[in-house]
Amino acid sequence: MKVALLGDVCFNGRFSPDAEGIDERIKEVAEYLHDYDVVIANLETPLCGGLKKNGYKSVHISSIEKSVKLLSKLNVTAVCLANNHIMDYGDEGVRQTITCLDSVGIDYFGVNGRAYSVGNIMVHGYCAFDTTPNFLWPWNKFRVDLADFTKVLRAVRGYRDSGYINIVSMHAGLENVDYPSGSLIRFVRLMLKESRVIFHGHHPHVIQGVEQIDGSLAAYSMGNFCFDDLYSDDGKIVVRQLEVNKQSFILGLEIDQSGIVSYECVGLSFLGKRLVLNSRSAKERLDRLSHELKIKSRKDIDVERKVQLAEVSRRRLKTRNSLWYLRRLTLRSVALVGQKLIYRYFQRRNFRRFEAFIKE
Repeated sequence: MKVALLGDVCFNGRFSPDAEGIDERIKEVAEYLHDYDVVIANLETPLCGGLKKNGYKSVHISSIEKSVKLLSKLNVTAVCLANNHIMDYGDEGVRQTITCLDSVGIDYFGVNGRAYSVGNIMVHGYCAFDTTPNFLWPWNKFRVDLADFTKVLRAVRGYRDSGYINIVSMHAGLENVDYPSGSLIRFVRLMLKESRVIFHGHHPHVIQGVEQIDGSLAAYSMGNFCFDDLYSDDGKIVVRQLEVNKQSFILGLEIDQSGIVSYECVGLSFLGKRLVLNSRSAKERLDRLSHELKIKSRKDIDVERKVQLAEVSRRRLKTRNSLWYLRRLTLRSVALVGQKLIYRYFQRRNFRRFEAFIKE
């Protein structure tokens, strides 16, 4: 069976279904993906319209319902809904999204404990606390599946014992950072050693490295597959895509009953008018970061992350002045900061509980 894993998808801007030249923009990639039996992406946006925003977020995102047709053109067979934006418009946003997916026969996973099975492969999705998710309300009908690492490992073992090859699709990490945390690396490496596991990482919106361990494989972050600048309600750019955000890769896998037969990483770049396959710059970036995973300790990688995070913060501060902060000094912004601190606590506790579990 041929399986392709893709990065973050949000059909906005130049990737909107109404954008001029959209069919030509995705044509080369769509033709390539039609050679695969299974294509899985992280759907980073609800497919809905006319709904009230949900929760405290710095930016809410959505795509119009007919965006689902683009998923079909790209031969996507299933999407991960376990991410920090799928609940941006509440339960109704998720319900409309599922209705859209059902209308074209695309499966989904990562909410309400739902997994996706195809042949001898079981795909399950999770959202980590460090992505500042938007779903921890007791009254919600739809519950995004949390990345409780102890439960994830138990699920992997359970599916393995039932004869499945695991694909663990996880929304985790920090945006615009080239490296996963040392703690996440430790968790993933231990999970990969459990037998026949493929880790499908997303959320950082940049490429991170790939490593193979004991017949298993980890792609820590696939980067942006289809994702353009994000705008506020008044038309101002809230998130501008950098060049590194326009690079991604497709992880192509050949899988049989025993596990991974072969795999390839195909570089992908968004060059303004179209998505370009076999991007040399994207592949070179991926190869460099994959090599660093091999030669650097987890401690050294955490040091690299701190340096890069400081640079990201400096870049943001250059675009903000005192007036910018005063305008955002509202109860909503205070709640947003408080929410981030709570999630940071849960993430640290999550790792501590996992460490205790593996020592049992």
